[in-house]
Amino acid sequence: MKFFSLVVTWICSVFFLLIGLISMFNSVLGLLLIIIFCLLCPPVRDWTHKVTNVELSKTKRGISIFVFCFLFIILVGQEAKFEESELKIKAEIDRIAQVEKINTDYFNEHRTGIIKKAESEFNMKNYKHIIDDNSKYLVSGDMQLLKIIEESKDKILLEEKRKKRIKEQFSPWDGSHSNLEILIKKAMNDPDSYQHDETLYWDKDSYLLVRTVYRGKNAFGGVVKNFVKAKISLNGEILQILDQS
Repeated sequence: MKFFSLVVTWICSVFFLLIGLISMFNSVLGLLLIIIFCLLCPPVRDWTHKVTNVELSKTKRGISIFVFCFLFIILVGQEAKFEESELKIKAEIDRIAQVEKINTDYFNEHRTGIIKKAESEFNMKNYKHIIDDNSKYLVSGDMQLLKIIEESKDKILLEEKRKKRIKEQFSPWDGSHSNLEILIKKAMNDPDSYQHDETLYWDKDSYLLVRTVYRGKNAFGGVVKNFVKAKISLNGEILQILDQS
């Protein structure tokens, strides 16, 4: 039985040594296997005891071997996950490169038509369509297409700022136009009786056409409905009263 145990110990020792040497490209994994070899191999144990005068009991040695084996398994698992992650990243990079090549080849083959369509969309102010449809072709490095897309982005940004300027002129509660409401109240017999009904506006590109319907007391104390229609700048300035009752 002792001979059998010794043979198994030697076989395991040699196995861990060989695997450890093969795994030396990964210093941590290789080192763990070499340590397990040193704990198992009888001549190494005897030499260590002779040099250090320290000898581990079978129990401590068994626990140590188990711990190092456990660490080895965990590290191998992590290594496998890392390699799998690297393969996925590489595959994604290859996929993107393939898609970019397809888009570049297609653009080079149909450049004239694509540029012409983009310019037409730009003239029709379809800036978002230009960006959505043509951004994939930027990998071609075409400067004319890049210019059209950049100008489209600038136009969208200006349009968003313009919409914000217009939106800020109106009350978020009842939709009334702040400056027009002030003007109406100044012209009323009883400003405190002012009641807003509704406000509509039409965007005329360079200015707004705003119509406000309101109620208020007249000179005789009766509540009447009136309206004011005005031309207003994009900054909210009252340019002209066009109609009123």
